[in-house]
Amino acid sequence: MTGFIKSVVATAVISATFSAGAASLSDTNFTRKGMETNNLDGSSQLKFARTGTTSAISPTRSFWRPIFRKPAPEPTPEPTPEPTPEPTPEPTPEPTPEPTPEPTPEPTPEPTPEPTPEPETKNAPQGLFHSAGVISSSDQRGTIIRDDINGEDHVSGSLVRVSWRVINPSEGVFDFTPLENELAAAAELDASISLAILDSKEMPQYVLDQCETFDYSFRGQPATTCLPWDSYYQQFKAELVSRLGAQFDSHPNLRGVYMSYAAMSNGIEMHWRVDENEFAAAGYTPDRLEQSYNDVMDMYAEAFTTTPIMMEIHTVFEESHLAENAFNHCYDTLGSRCGVAIWWCSSRMATNPREAEYPVYHVAQQATELSFAVCQTIGNFSTQPDRFDSGQGWTSEEALRNEMDFFIGEGFKNFEIWSADLQDATLKAILENEYAPLLK
Repeated sequence: MTGFIKSVVATAVISATFSAGAASLSDTNFTRKGMETNNLDGSSQLKFARTGTTSAISPTRSFWRPIFRKPAPEPTPEPTPEPTPEPTPEPTPEPTPEPTPEPTPEPTPEPTPEPTPEPETKNAPQGLFHSAGVISSSDQRGTIIRDDINGEDHVSGSLVRVSWRVINPSEGVFDFTPLENELAAAAELDASISLAILDSKEMPQYVLDQCETFDYSFRGQPATTCLPWDSYYQQFKAELVSRLGAQFDSHPNLRGVYMSYAAMSNGIEMHWRVDENEFAAAGYTPDRLEQSYNDVMDMYAEAFTTTPIMMEIHTVFEESHLAENAFNHCYDTLGSRCGVAIWWCSSRMATNPREAEYPVYHVAQQATELSFAVCQTIGNFSTQPDRFDSGQGWTSEEALRNEMDFFIGEGFKNFEIWSADLQDATLKAILENEYAPLLK
């Protein structure tokens, strides 16, 4: 069979097959098997079987030909979404290190100035002192410092008393020549001086003319003084004391200075032996007198910064308050430079409660323990031994030994002895050989 006939036959067969199997072709699912067919040019080809659907066959063609379908592309897989990266946390910035501060250089300290050294204070007066007279005139020719007394080895010094009006005769006028002479003489003999400027009835007239005054009687004679709290009096007193301190505080032979104020008599002794009612009418109260006394003490403390200062104590209207309070103030201010003197020094006054000054003796005792105390004998032993005993009839020698033994035993180290005793051969020998060595 020629290739043409084969082709016709094949076509018929296929047509019949489609007609006969129409029902089955309606089914979209089919299977074709491979078969051999002839091409028009006489060549043959192998058909391949495939599984498909009817929709793949062209209805307009009477013969079929293989339809090559590209294989359905593999579905492009949905790209797996890249996981949203967790946001990379911003790196915590390393803290910028604080720059190490340059150390603040320690300031070079200003050199502490060396404190100005306190002036060296003088030792308290000690030993046997000559208790001589008073310089009451500016035309003095000699001095209280004497070669025949102060030149003796057992005599340590002298008490020099000078009237205020002698060295300050008018307002603003000062003449310290008498004091300069005494200190010059003391320097030549290597002697010490305790200085006391008499106040009260010895004050200058110009002061009395300006202050409020008080009249009294002293040893039967009328006298006048300023009231110690008067402002004019205190003003003039302050000027005097200031001038004295500036001139003499640094003098090595000045070993002690007595404070004095406007009391009756000489102003050094504390007492007021006047009518208390009259004094009260003039403005006196115990507190007012105490304050004025302390005010004057402060003047001395300010002016004499190296020299020991002494206060003489007495009762005032039979009371000890002024002496007690004044010593407390003095000691609080000056410490060991504050001394207490008793110018009525006799053992009977210190031991007999009936004696006028017995109530203040304990103040002197206190001073012997805390600072120093001075004994000015109540009289001289040469001609007045009776002023020391209590009717026992002591001799001069007995009186001297009894009193010196008692007060040295009480702690006194400075004794102001009268000229008569220092010139009495017997008493001089006792003082020189027995007591002066105890007071060195």
